[in-house]
Amino acid sequence: MNIFSQPTTYGVLATLTSAGAAMLILNRPNEASPTPAPRISASSARTAPLIETQAAEEVRAKLAPRMSLENKGWQHVADARSTGDGSHYREALGIAAELEGAEETKFAGMLLRGHVLHQMHRFADARVLAESLVSERGMHTDHGLLGDILLDMGDVTGAIAAYEKQMALRPGLEAYARAAQVRWLKGQTGGAIEAMAMAASAGSARNPEPVAWTLSLLALYQCQTGADADALASADAALRLSPGHPRALVAKARIEMGRGRFAEALPLLNQAAARLPEPATLWLLTDCLKATGDQTRAARMESGWMKRAAKEDPRTLALYLATVGEDAARALQLAQAELKVRQDVFTHDAVAWAALAAGKPALARDHIALALAEGTVDARLCLHAGLIARASGDGPVAERYLDQAKELRHMLFPAERHRLDRAISEAGQLTANLTENQR
Repeated sequence: MNIFSQPTTYGVLATLTSAGAAMLILNRPNEASPTPAPRISASSARTAPLIETQAAEEVRAKLAPRMSLENKGWQHVADARSTGDGSHYREALGIAAELEGAEETKFAGMLLRGHVLHQMHRFADARVLAESLVSERGMHTDHGLLGDILLDMGDVTGAIAAYEKQMALRPGLEAYARAAQVRWLKGQTGGAIEAMAMAASAGSARNPEPVAWTLSLLALYQCQTGADADALASADAALRLSPGHPRALVAKARIEMGRGRFAEALPLLNQAAARLPEPATLWLLTDCLKATGDQTRAARMESGWMKRAAKEDPRTLALYLATVGEDAARALQLAQAELKVRQDVFTHDAVAWAALAAGKPALARDHIALALAEGTVDARLCLHAGLIARASGDGPVAERYLDQAKELRHMLFPAERHRLDRAISEAGQLTANLTENQR
């Protein structure tokens, strides 16, 4: 499956069905004449199943404590992601080390450690580990991990190659969701919607969290296209599956904020921030509080999360500072430090935006070009590209990107909408002045 190709008339369903069919072909009995089975005695036939059962039970008994430990490690990863408490990652690393110490669970420990290192943004270390997993074992999970790391490090081509291998080995929720994310990154929002819908359909209500996660992303993709009713339905479906899921709460809040319904968004963001106090969510909550008139709480919220974000999420803090026009030098310092760790589209965008705020338009142009290189259609990228082009004196390019930002205005955070509105107002005033001077 070409996971970033634009779907044909039949859409992603046909593509993914073909991938599934390929898996079925591999599982069919060999059409060639089979090798005759060796003859065994009646007594052997009676005792073989008993011996095999006993051996299997011995293996299961030996592995049971290790499997329980592995599950505990993954639970720590889930808890860290759902609460923002980094101590869970340290616990998971300890468990991974213990698993790697036993030959039969070495790879399980390596995979767990790789995911933890990735979540901790230790991308170089995580990459070495993932490449070892791929070369030594080569399971679909190993290719998926490697792809995730490469994507964050800015190697989109390498990530796609890893995801293709994962898809070939096991089409399913994880592979389809990654296909959707790559398609969105490549500017193929329609294809991303179809692939993410397939991901959600491939999940199980017995394990609701991954399905809720895919539905939350699906809601944002649908919202981007203006399909608010579908987007709300996806977000609500996620919340029914996993009540209080922070990603789903944020997705629904963003849909409401895009429609100007800040009062409806506020309780959703309050819940999301209580469950997962990430800087990006707290930025949204700060903006929502300002929009609903609670300036006192907004100021308190802003002060609190900005202190934490310098360590937890410097890229988001850099974007915020540059957006609201505060401490541009610090914003640029934070963004450039993050670029040393990961070189993806969004980090280049953060450097570009902070550079513009710091009065360095040439540096801003260089990095916004890298941010736009994959063809990503994103409201924030368009806003930044438009304003950087304007500062560089490239009027036609500025107008093109700002027009795109206007079309996607509902996807911007409120503080970013203020920047867009100001840019539109300034352009209108400039046009009026030019018209007046020509009279």
